[in-house]
Amino acid sequence: MHLSKKKIDTALIHGVALAPWIFSITILIFYFHAAILQERPPTYANPDPKDLFIYNFYGWIINPFLITTFVTFFIWPIIFIMHVSTSSLYKWKKTLLLHITGHALSFIIFLSPIFDWYID
Repeated sequence: MHLSKKKIDTALIHGVALAPWIFSITILIFYFHAAILQERPPTYANPDPKDLFIYNFYGWIINPFLITTFVTFFIWPIIFIMHVSTSSLYKWKKTLLLHITGHALSFIIFLSPIFDWYID
């Protein structure tokens, strides 16, 4: 089976755009799970995320996607522009909205107390 360059590019774009969604959803679930266990929202250094027994379950997902999300902030626009320049922007409207929403959500989390608590 031979994959065309267009299919590989499309898979790359969707893969790069998935990283912020996976990071955002996982860190939010971890935060709320910790809040339920502590019976209050976690705050900076209280409790330390690495001291929670659930960290081993969430940490291996959050940490690589955190790094990937930082990298995709710079790579995704370049890849998307290169790909859209070869096809119609109209057919990419919904995809573009989903991609930008994922990056915006992760950016908001980076600026939130949730991220401060996590990187403590």
